[in-house]
Amino acid sequence: MTNPYRTGRWYRRCGLVAAAMLFVLTGCTATPNETEVADPSAPLPLGNFSYAANPCLDPLIPGMTLPSFGADFTCGTLTVPQNREKPDGAVVTIPVARQRAQYPTAAMPPLLMLAGGPGESGLVDALVTYSGLDLNKNRDVIYIDQRATLRATPFVPCPQVDAFMQGALAKPSSDPGTKAASNAAVAACSSQFRGEGIDLHAFNSLENAADVASLRLALDIPEWDVYGVSYGSDVALQYLRDYPDGIRAVVADSVVPPQMNLADTLWPNAAKGFDALGTACDAQPACQAMLPDLFGTLATTVTDLDARPQVVSVAAGDGPPVDVMVDGYKLASLVNSAAMAANGLVDMPAIIAAAGRGDVTPAAQVLATGAQPAPVPIVGSGLTYGVICGEAVAHTSAEVMFGAAKKSLPQFPDAVLGLTPRLPWLVGDCAAWNIGAVPDRVAQPANSTVPVLLLSGGLDGVTPPGNAALAKATLPNAVVLTFPESGHGVLTQSDCGPAAVTGFLGDPSPSYRPQCLDTIAIPSFSTSLAGPA
Repeated sequence: MTNPYRTGRWYRRCGLVAAAMLFVLTGCTATPNETEVADPSAPLPLGNFSYAANPCLDPLIPGMTLPSFGADFTCGTLTVPQNREKPDGAVVTIPVARQRAQYPTAAMPPLLMLAGGPGESGLVDALVTYSGLDLNKNRDVIYIDQRATLRATPFVPCPQVDAFMQGALAKPSSDPGTKAASNAAVAACSSQFRGEGIDLHAFNSLENAADVASLRLALDIPEWDVYGVSYGSDVALQYLRDYPDGIRAVVADSVVPPQMNLADTLWPNAAKGFDALGTACDAQPACQAMLPDLFGTLATTVTDLDARPQVVSVAAGDGPPVDVMVDGYKLASLVNSAAMAANGLVDMPAIIAAAGRGDVTPAAQVLATGAQPAPVPIVGSGLTYGVICGEAVAHTSAEVMFGAAKKSLPQFPDAVLGLTPRLPWLVGDCAAWNIGAVPDRVAQPANSTVPVLLLSGGLDGVTPPGNAALAKATLPNAVVLTFPESGHGVLTQSDCGPAAVTGFLGDPSPSYRPQCLDTIAIPSFSTSLAGPA
């Protein structure tokens, strides 16, 4: 759901042996009131879990060049049940990296960082995404790879799907053959891991929240703060709902409320993003002169390209040129996805204007660049499909999804709205993954008086500001802030983001408002595409 290089949680105490700054646990189990659950709608029992210190992974991703964990990091591994409904069955291991506070004498409670996706690597975030933000100035910061993701065991990627998506660049999105090929790639991945004895039903947000609860207990942390971005915000709020002990404050960035069915809101959220982008373009004279009606041009061009796709050849990284078929769906999904990359929206009005004139090459260039696979798999597709299929698609229907899409974007062709942004063949892919529905509890809101900071990007059509308002309805001490220049991921996309997060965690007051929010301006949109898009 979010790009692989963007952007967890924990619980109580039991017989510890210190090992440097981390702890080694053997046979650790939650207390009876945490495990003896008679009501099947209650939070999952934590079951047995253990923690062991170990050297930090270096390299983090064999075959890829990334920074190394510095001397200020200590690392370890949490072991928990793979499926807590089968407590004596298989286990999963979750790698943990803890960065020490720069000024430990002024240390605040530790901060747990939960990555998005679902399926992204929190350890990559530690080294790439959040490096240099000084989040650990006055506190330890803890990163994890959630179950099924990069350095967790088992890691559940789908290179079959990655290869298909690259090949689908040259294929029409709405063609039944393209859909069938996507479904087959997902089915092949599912079959492979089932054949290895991996329980694909176990990769979901309820288990993720229980993992985080277990980790806090394992590390003997009395109290901590939690930050989650995008899907990580969903995990953070589910954790707050199910295991509230020891949570001092929460920051939910680019909010995904548990009570919102993501599958039903993909196109409605995209529509809000299109409107926000059009309003921002209208406010800049040069952009407005170039594109007087951004949404109207987008809708007309999407309709034209749906009827008459264009194929162009563009460069793709260091490899040979590739053919890209730009159809209506791909253009619409591209504009929606642009909010997920830092500065990704700066060129988007010019790309829409060019496509409206019949020149789809700039759009094709971005599509080709985004489809280039990493040298090795890095996305935990097991968690991606486990969450999106089991928690969203399984709790709705294709008819409901299409109805919501048509209501929000009546100007778009039915063939485009029958697909879904970023994951176009989602309903069929979920049928191929074949895990059924995660229990209804996963869609219950977080009701809590814990201070929560809800961050939204004003230009985000993936998790628009309305999501934060929905979450706040059951969080009376929540603060809602919208950053007008930001897309998806305020902490990294807004210059004010880091100060807003650290300021709130320093004093989590319901009246909190960072001064820098009053000086934010939306950057100038491009009006020409002389260089690479």
